[in-house]
Amino acid sequence: MKYLVNIVVLVCLIGFLGGCTQNSAVSELNRSVLNEASLNGQMLYDAYKKQQEGIKHDAIAVAKAAISDFCSQLSYKPIVVDSPEGVIVYFIGESENPKDIVLGRHYKVIGEKVIVSTKTCHILSVPNLPPGAQTVAATTSHLLSDYPTEFHVYASLRYNKEIYVATASGHWHVNGNKISKL
Repeated sequence: MKYLVNIVVLVCLIGFLGGCTQNSAVSELNRSVLNEASLNGQMLYDAYKKQQEGIKHDAIAVAKAAISDFCSQLSYKPIVVDSPEGVIVYFIGESENPKDIVLGRHYKVIGEKVIVSTKTCHILSVPNLPPGAQTVAATTSHLLSDYPTEFHVYASLRYNKEIYVATASGHWHVNGNKISKL
């Protein structure tokens, strides 16, 4: 049964990637965008692991007031990061079901600027699998930018899963803090 699940996952990935060719030629400007997403996603994940619930920071209340469309089915954990850009407050959506993979909607607030991870509340519910089987990857489309973002890197690190992302610029593979074009 374990092998059957692995074959099904492999077939799904092949279908998702069908027609894609290996292409390592990414322009220098785009490489910069991807490197920033990778670094920021790693920074977010590291801060997520370090910070405890109930963190107190003046910026949290101000940032929270700037957001009006939190997903009702998620609880949100504020993550405060000091960066060269200033204080960044992330609100990371979390599901009550520990098996769920939450891809959005998360938020990044820098000053008055609010950046969302997805247009909708995007929760991938992992089905009950047979003993010994596990989910190894997730697939998603991303409409808000042409490339995977720090939120995809964060999700890959947080859930220890590879994330395949389809964007207007092509298909991408996010594995931890590594982003590559398929």
